[in-house]
Amino acid sequence: MKILLDTNVVLDVLLDNEQFREDSYGAMKKALEDGHIIYLSASAATDIFYVLRKALGSKSEALSSMKDIMKIIFFAKVDEDDILYAFASRITDFEDAVVDSVAMSMKADFIITRNKKDFKYANTKILSPGEYLKKYS
Repeated sequence: MKILLDTNVVLDVLLDNEQFREDSYGAMKKALEDGHIIYLSASAATDIFYVLRKALGSKSEALSSMKDIMKIIFFAKVDEDDILYAFASRITDFEDAVVDSVAMSMKADFIITRNKKDFKYANTKILSPGEYLKKYS
């Protein structure tokens, strides 16, 4: 099974976001235990790095966190077709539209995000971390 994570799920884990970490971490852990392949849109790497650098206070700490996450998550490429799809998508948030396009391109089984409402018009199945845990535990 191929799973594409939304940026917020990864940041919840890396930044130890108390409100959402348990489900986000649990979903990632469960996916790995079950042998599912976890992806992140390559375009999310810059956003994650930027947030980490600001939150952690240094480039080296942000790089270290990024390298750690890359041990378990693969990056799915973003190409011109994904960008063009996102421009035309009914999904109002451009980054989310790119995530949906990447998920379709890579034939992901679903996207895990805690912002399901932002993916109302997605062409890929959407699960929250908690829903994923309930469905696959």
